[in-house]
Amino acid sequence: MKYIKLLRIIIGIFLLGVISCSNVPSKFKSNSEPNGYSDLKWGTNLTALTDMVKIRTDPFLKVDIYTRKNESLKKGMIKFKRIEYAFWKNKFKSVSFCIEKGYWNWLFLKIGTFKKYGKGVKHKMFEGVEYLWQGEKTNAILLRAKSKTSQCGGVLVIESVEIQKQITAYLKNSRKGVR
Repeated sequence: MKYIKLLRIIIGIFLLGVISCSNVPSKFKSNSEPNGYSDLKWGTNLTALTDMVKIRTDPFLKVDIYTRKNESLKKGMIKFKRIEYAFWKNKFKSVSFCIEKGYWNWLFLKIGTFKKYGKGVKHKMFEGVEYLWQGEKTNAILLRAKSKTSQCGGVLVIESVEIQKQITAYLKNSRKGVR
């Protein structure tokens, strides 16, 4: 339950950061902007995937969260607590990486992310230091969780710009009674 609240807060902060910082240059370094994660491109239909296991649905965003069967939770020097894939209307919208707690684990995630995408823009928000990248197809956020109640030592979220726009429009219309 606490994790769901943390994830909602992270997503809310992410959306707020993207919207409020849209004039701040926070591009991915040249030729590094992803169009999905691993073998999954943004918008990949969930029905085409056989290795996903549903773990929950976010009732507010109407997003289904999955993990992949037999996915390694260690990549290089980084130990992950979980890697979660979000689907909206069965379309791949984002991936989030929750790392195990520990200074070195956070440092390896931060260095690896900077190496892959560039430094991003640094913000001080909520429970940690946030870095933001904005691209044509993809946005990303890196957050260090400092709270003792947090299950993660940090979180990297990479999401589809287009599908997030669709979700935002859906939520705006659903408040008006249009679906």
